[in-house]
Amino acid sequence: MHSSKVKSERRKLGLDELVAIGIGGMIGSGIYSLLGVAVRIAGGYAFLAFLLAGAIALFSGYSFAKLGRANKTDEGAFRYILMASGSRAFAGFNAWMMVLGYIGTVALYAYTFGAYCASFFEGYASYAVARSVLAVVVIAVFVVVNLMRVESFGRFQLVLVSAGIGILLIFCVVGAIHLGVGNPVTIESTDPLLIPISAGIIFVGFQGFELVTASVRDAKSPERNISRAIYLSIVITILLYLLGTIAATSVLTPAEILRFEEHTLGEAAMPILGGFGFFLVGIGALIAAAGAINATIFGTARFAKDVSKKGIMPSVFCRTKTDRGTPYAGILMIGFFSAVLTLTGSLEVMAAFASIIFLLLYGFVSLANLKLRLQTGSSAWIPLVGSALCFFSLAAVVIYLGLRGPQTLLTIGIMFLALLVLWLAYQRYARMSQERRGT
Repeated sequence: MHSSKVKSERRKLGLDELVAIGIGGMIGSGIYSLLGVAVRIAGGYAFLAFLLAGAIALFSGYSFAKLGRANKTDEGAFRYILMASGSRAFAGFNAWMMVLGYIGTVALYAYTFGAYCASFFEGYASYAVARSVLAVVVIAVFVVVNLMRVESFGRFQLVLVSAGIGILLIFCVVGAIHLGVGNPVTIESTDPLLIPISAGIIFVGFQGFELVTASVRDAKSPERNISRAIYLSIVITILLYLLGTIAATSVLTPAEILRFEEHTLGEAAMPILGGFGFFLVGIGALIAAAGAINATIFGTARFAKDVSKKGIMPSVFCRTKTDRGTPYAGILMIGFFSAVLTLTGSLEVMAAFASIIFLLLYGFVSLANLKLRLQTGSSAWIPLVGSALCFFSLAAVVIYLGLRGPQTLLTIGIMFLALLVLWLAYQRYARMSQERRGT
């Protein structure tokens, strides 16, 4: 019995590993691919856009931390929204939305990984082919990693995130020393009203901290460590994004930032460290994307497994390895659909779609915490401000996409409609199956 207890303890994730899950889920493509987007929209206010997006994440993280401590379940947002709304249908649709959002982010992270990695082999093979192949390969690798034991996952994730943070810090420190090498960003039309729009578009770079709550059953001392891991991971990510933004916009001219929008951070390292700087930041981008893929597959598969037990999602997500409880079917399905999206989907649309999904979900979770504040011991004003920030940024994104051109917004609307149709069809199938079993 003692050895069984020790073995069980080894399977638990410590605070450092939980923080690694949160940071890994957030950084992903984050600063590496979103910096150029933020500067293009907000210009010289790009750092404020990252700061606002981080503030939204912090206010939302408060509600996840409070609700996560009060409800020790891997069901996360689904359980919180169900408890507050009392509507199984509303909570169920949000669960489907969340899983699709995670699949989209895995596809985005894999695309970033493939793009940076393919740039190292440019001239030796077709860039597009290499990018696609490498994106699928990295998804496959982390599907295998997640099929391994939980303690192996935690250690591996900690190594990935620590290495990624180390490389990013090297760039930030060296960049701070060389402030002013280029021209500070003074892109025209830097209207402060563009800050919330930019924050909303790049918010996908801050989603992922909620994956910590999906690991509550695998965590050591969850009452204490879940909330600490959420706050620490968000604050560390904010600091990294701010330092990276300030360093990059201080060494690159506005024209250079716009020209190298997809890999601004790598180009920013060139004036300081030369070709080695681009290589170093490129390696950091690969590590960050790998960590995000790893953490997102891990948390999403466990979330899908728990909600499928309630009949919200197909029962195939419940299939696990009996000796470990690893949701292997969910891991394989999430990896498969992420690979399909990486190869065939419009990642620009998927990134915007993912940001909209998580702004909606975080807003709903904040409202859930507001309603359940007596049970969670929460204040009223923090979740109220959190929900307001989420919905305000969401509205800004929708308006921006509509003004930019109806095609992207129409595509996202069709995706939401398709998701609703699929969910309603499954609900009908589930009811019919239940009726047949009853007869």
